[in-house]
Amino acid sequence: MSPTRIRCGPALALGAALTLAVPLCAACGQQDGPRAAPPPAGHPAEQPPGELAGPPEVPAELVAQARRVRADRLVAEGRGVRVEEVRLPQPYQLQAGQPAVQRLLRITVEGRFQARALPLVLYVDGVPVSRAVEAPDLRSVSAVLLDPGLVRDGARVSYRYGGHGPQTAAGTLRVVR
Repeated sequence: MSPTRIRCGPALALGAALTLAVPLCAACGQQDGPRAAPPPAGHPAEQPPGELAGPPEVPAELVAQARRVRADRLVAEGRGVRVEEVRLPQPYQLQAGQPAVQRLLRITVEGRFQARALPLVLYVDGVPVSRAVEAPDLRSVSAVLLDPGLVRDGARVSYRYGGHGPQTAAGTLRVVR
């Protein structure tokens, strides 16, 4: 009986070569050899896939509740964007041990949006504010703004889907006095 020849394409050959060239520690699964330094604190590589680096965790339920109530007063506005103070029907506990909030700032951006699997995140001057909730007609999105210090004359509002990629400019704020 003659030996059988096996033909393999370049991709299979490369895969086999890499598998043999990069030995792994059987006990821990780590690659032998020099190890890369861990990413700095807060770096997106530290976040699990799909997670956002930076914006405060604001429950979608709170954003939806803030979207439904009528605004008490206009705080800032710009072309296609506004920040309003709203009063919730009942206090909302954001974190255990912290006082419940009943008044908060709602930021709304008008435009044409798409329902996507990736979360839409609003930014003020490049700082992530929170995940936004789309209106049923997809003509606006709203988010809860927990840091009132971000609301100032000339602040630029933008958004993007997911935690990476380019931001889309939404407008510039002008504080209402």
